[in-house]
Amino acid sequence: MKNYNSAGLSSESCAFLGKAKSLEDAYKLDSVKACQKALRITRGIDERERLEVIDRLLATCGTEAIRGAWQNGFWCDIVAAYCNTGDTYAVTVMEIRGECRYDSSRFIVSSFGDWIERHGEKMGVQ
Repeated sequence: MKNYNSAGLSSESCAFLGKAKSLEDAYKLDSVKACQKALRITRGIDERERLEVIDRLLATCGTEAIRGAWQNGFWCDIVAAYCNTGDTYAVTVMEIRGECRYDSSRFIVSSFGDWIERHGEKMGVQ
């Protein structure tokens, strides 16, 4: 079994990952369905760790932040984060940050390139 504690995840998230099957093969066959499934099965995980868990399930290359205009004192200039697939226009899971510290993030299935083209100017992404 892999050691997920080195990623700084809670013991609850580590236990979940130890039981869950990797969606890596499913992602190669149908990335949209694999991302949707990852969102469904991680619904109960704290949003602060959810994207990291999804990254491991999909076997992507880590999570990355999308920086833009200043948001607030909690998120600073991070407007979104995503599971890095290594391709700007490959479908992935994205976490769109809430407006303030107490707003929940939204999780969507999209490519970060498409998302930036649609929302980048409004969010101050360069």
